Amino acid sequence: MIRCIQDAITAYRRDGGDRDGRPTIGALIAACSASGLTAARGGPVTRYTVCQALKLTGLS
Repeated sequence: MIRCIQDAITAYRRDGGDRDGRPTIGALIAACSASGLTAARGGPVTRYTVCQALKLTGLS
């Protein structure tokens, strides 16, 4: 999930030109869900799981 989030942030920065910005939490959830990822215990990707991943990477 962290790699998916990092890829989505990289694409957002590349396409939008905002070097310090990041997509909304909803856009990150959609990107992870579209790539077929699930949460740690097999559940859906939620706001909570994305926020936890952002905390782990130091991006929140």
